[in-house]
Amino acid sequence: MIKPVTNLFATLLCIAALFSSCGKVATDQGSESPSGGGNEEDPAIVLEKSDIAVPADGGTYTVSFTSNRDWTASVSDDSWVHLTETSGKASASAATIHFLVDENPDQNERSSVITLRAESIKKTVSVNQQGCAPPPTQDYFILKNLSGKETDLVLMSREGGRQELMVSTSLKPDEWSLEGGNETWCKVYWDGSLIRMEVDPYGEQYEYLYPRSCKVSIKSSKLSDVSFTLAQESDTELRTLYYRNQFQLPPSGTPLDIFIFTNFYQWKVKNDSDWFTTEQPDRMTLRVRATPKQDGDTQVRTGSVTLYSAAWSEEDLETIYWNKTVKIYFSDGDPDLSGEDYDYGDNKNWD
Repeated sequence: MIKPVTNLFATLLCIAALFSSCGKVATDQGSESPSGGGNEEDPAIVLEKSDIAVPADGGTYTVSFTSNRDWTASVSDDSWVHLTETSGKASASAATIHFLVDENPDQNERSSVITLRAESIKKTVSVNQQGCAPPPTQDYFILKNLSGKETDLVLMSREGGRQELMVSTSLKPDEWSLEGGNETWCKVYWDGSLIRMEVDPYGEQYEYLYPRSCKVSIKSSKLSDVSFTLAQESDTELRTLYYRNQFQLPPSGTPLDIFIFTNFYQWKVKNDSDWFTTEQPDRMTLRVRATPKQDGDTQVRTGSVTLYSAAWSEEDLETIYWNKTVKIYFSDGDPDLSGEDYDYGDNKNWD
């Protein structure tokens, strides 16, 4: 009776060893462990680009990336590279960091490094700025917007807020001064290499007030006065005669003038078509001219334009309210028909 018991015990030991070995192999092959848990995704940062070249004028730039962990951002030299966003949450969608680069006053190139961190992961973006051109032999004072373009006009919408101008000058800080701009609705002051403007909201909704503006001058005994205008629009009116938004263009290329009712300080035109051109002879007129058709071409062309305040960029058009823009639609007809007696105000086909 002793021998059968021994054989049974040996058999049970083999079966237990077999199950133990199978479990280990499954775990090594990446299947679920006995507890049922899986490996979490490793932290990762994926950059759109790791080097950004900046001209000597500086300007506003962006860094895009994705991170599956909460992240932080820092810059090695924050005296001339200024980050807008320094932290964010993990997301499958792309994140964007905006940063402002000051003008380089030196003729030598300079570099700074933006560092992104997510747990144990670190990625870097090099910001390399060109040196400036040799200074002119005469004193100068130049105003530029944050895109690096020279300007003498700052436009702001009804909501107010803050704006900046970059200053490029050979003058020392104590050799020039700001005059004007300190109205009850705005404050203009010098801050480092920037002229900053803080503007209050203007008017209530549907209160069609004319734009308000003030002139700011830079005074110096070494230079003639340099000035710029700060203008702010209220909730503004923008429409065509009789609120019409459909017109027919003479296919021969004869210009069509459309009268625009507006109290925008300035307005722009976004042309969505390539078969006609637009002009603004004055602040109340939109001139549209079709490209003449070839003989025998009777196909009717259609297109549109969008009118909007110069205070906004084209990227803003997706978010601004409908009553702040106007869209105008155009078509043309048969070039063999005469358009001499056509009156765009009646919006009728030619006889």
